[in-house]
Amino acid sequence: MPLSQHVLFVADNEHNQDTDLFGRTLAERLSQSLALRGWTVSPFLELYYNCWTFFCERNEVTLQLMLAELAIPQHWAVQIAPKYTPGFLGRLLGRIVSALPADIYAASKEIHDILCDWRDVRDIRWRWDMIPDDRNATAVPTHPTEERC
Repeated sequence: MPLSQHVLFVADNEHNQDTDLFGRTLAERLSQSLALRGWTVSPFLELYYNCWTFFCERNEVTLQLMLAELAIPQHWAVQIAPKYTPGFLGRLLGRIVSALPADIYAASKEIHDILCDWRDVRDIRWRWDMIPDDRNATAVPTHPTEERC
């Protein structure tokens, strides 16, 4: 069963902002866009240089999104995953994952639409459970039951 969806994209820093400031701007734009689509979005935290995380909740689904700059200039990645995944003991105690693969897929489609609306974003690539690469990526999010590359 797939656990997380990953998107890789190029974001053009048209105003030549400091990379940290540009990444913060991307995180703000993404969280605000999701809020406009009905998600309750937590304040985002900067985990380390050029990496931010925040949580999104809607209809009993809670996701964790992490935005990070890659080593290649202007390349960014977002991971969309459940906020909580129970371990063995948690499952024994009846705890459940905070987002199923179908929930992650639905959120990924929304995030894809958001990224496509931004004129400074291009080369969007998706993949389940790993960073997309040139050989194993799709142009749009795929349903978790579809065959993946």
